[in-house]
Amino acid sequence: MSTKFLSVVALFATSFLSAQSGLIRAPKISPDASQIAFSYQGDIWTYHINNQQTKRLTLHQAYESSPVWSANGTELAFASNRKGATNIFTVSKNGGIPRQLTFYPITDIPSGWTKNNNIIFTTNRTFKGPEWDAQTYKVSANGGTPSRLITAYGSMATVSPNGNFVAFVKGACRIAREDYTGSAQRDIWIFNTKTKKYHQITDTPKMIILHFGMLLGIYIL
Repeated sequence: MSTKFLSVVALFATSFLSAQSGLIRAPKISPDASQIAFSYQGDIWTYHINNQQTKRLTLHQAYESSPVWSANGTELAFASNRKGATNIFTVSKNGGIPRQLTFYPITDIPSGWTKNNNIIFTTNRTFKGPEWDAQTYKVSANGGTPSRLITAYGSMATVSPNGNFVAFVKGACRIAREDYTGSAQRDIWIFNTKTKKYHQITDTPKMIILHFGMLLGIYIL
């Protein structure tokens, strides 16, 4: 299935879900474009595009959000504060008992799941800059100690299908300040894993580019 087709389906489906409820957050399309995972009222749900049925995957008094699909579409990673701090958990697309992968007393938010089974996430755990810059880490879906994915500050990272590029948002301005202009403005950057070089691909005075950061990885071959 072409990346262009997947992109069109993703944009259409996420627009549909958003129109159904203002409380639906962070929709993510599955690798085979058959389902969409999203956060609704603090739990993780999936929506089947063909039969238009929804399924609740988590049921907990904690707040759970930001689901991302595994490369094979069988599992989801998400953020949850069910153990206190917001950490990374995984669960089967069919539901079940979630498994905790990170255990740090600060917020970890997943943004991608690579083909070699690493979950990419945004965190402020270490190397924090003088302002509020976040870092991008990875952790194996099988468990283990997280490590930095890239040395640059940034968030919302997406790894290309072939693993050669990492798209991420660089900048420290709060998302809520959409009309902000200044040195902390968010822009999209690319890290080349082969050459170890960074390249800025957007330069805009407004926050609008932030909304495209997570979709960028779809177009990187």
